[in-house]
Amino acid sequence: MKSGIYVIAEMSANHAGKIENAFKIIEEAAKASADCVKIQTYTADTLTIDCDDSKYVIIRIYQQLYFSDTLFS
Repeated sequence: MKSGIYVIAEMSANHAGKIENAFKIIEEAAKASADCVKIQTYTADTLTIDCDDSKYVIIRIYQQLYFSDTLFS
């Protein structure tokens, strides 16, 4: 920590599952003066629910996005 500010670089899933990409991201974070790199470990099934209720289904009709009974354009 150089200035009293601790800079955390976020890797998330940007490595695409490849260790070489992860190392490159860490190297680039270091070049950008990050103090550390945050790494998340999860699988998509832990972030979603198994539900087909209309409240949770996204449908695209005529280039407009419908979510449940609400229209988003």
